[in-house]
Amino acid sequence: MSFLFLCPMRATPPAVLLFFVALGWFGCKNPELPPVDALAFPLERLQGKWQDMNRDNAFFEEWAVVGDKHLEGRGYVMASGDTVFIEQLEIIAEDSTLVYRVGLNGSRTRDLVEFKMTSATPSEIVFENPKHDFPKKISYELQPDSGINVYLSGHEAGQFSEINFSFVRRR
Repeated sequence: MSFLFLCPMRATPPAVLLFFVALGWFGCKNPELPPVDALAFPLERLQGKWQDMNRDNAFFEEWAVVGDKHLEGRGYVMASGDTVFIEQLEIIAEDSTLVYRVGLNGSRTRDLVEFKMTSATPSEIVFENPKHDFPKKISYELQPDSGINVYLSGHEAGQFSEINFSFVRRR
């Protein structure tokens, strides 16, 4: 029910109308992400070689800082000593946000899929692409033991699915 209907016999003062218009305008806006310069998540913590051995195959990610708010890396899977999967990774500041790019089949230029940063805290950064098949969301979560958990999530075949990786730093 509108405020105007609560006082049908009297004219509503303009200040009251202005208050509710302002409340609707400012109260319904989505919170904006902080500028990339004020990013709370320490991207440099991703730098290095990471390994998840909690599966039949060994999963790896390697990241290098190549500039301010710019990391390049690769993810790959090893099975019986052979590389069975490889992807090129990049996190870069673009249009006042961060973009996570994945180049499938080891390519940095073709078959690129982009995910935009949707949230960032000192311990977690989240990238999303609602138009991508799977995953739609990629999250990096820093662990107190210096590890990194990576979550890939979205819907596959009509059902929610999540893949978790628990990476530890390789020497």
